[in-house]
Amino acid sequence: MGHQHHWIIFDSHCQFCQNMVRRLRGWLKNKPFRFVPYETEWVKARLKLPDDQFNEMIVLTQDDQTIGAGAAVVFIAKHIWWVRPLYWIAKLPGMMNAIEKIYRWIARNRYCISGQCQIDFNSDKTH
Repeated sequence: MGHQHHWIIFDSHCQFCQNMVRRLRGWLKNKPFRFVPYETEWVKARLKLPDDQFNEMIVLTQDDQTIGAGAAVVFIAKHIWWVRPLYWIAKLPGMMNAIEKIYRWIARNRYCISGQCQIDFNSDKTH
């Protein structure tokens, strides 16, 4: 099943993610990319992930590959001329592992990065 374009699947509840999509739309406007929220029914059916397990950006490529997390960032970087060096750097030994770790930290903290942290001050748990 081929597609005419790559789908970038993102968390529409995340302000940080929405801001990145706005930027990427401009940078990729003449490229074969489209954006769709994870919450879209066909996306959920295609990925078969429970809502609480969607925790990374995913690219569904034209040739039906599913690429997630740091690998998705590197895939997208290949298509933006001024970010393309990240694509080349990712090929160096150990760099993809570092990119994945950085991506995972950002993904885990994406709500706080955008000021959407939800801390329960009424919780009786102390840390």
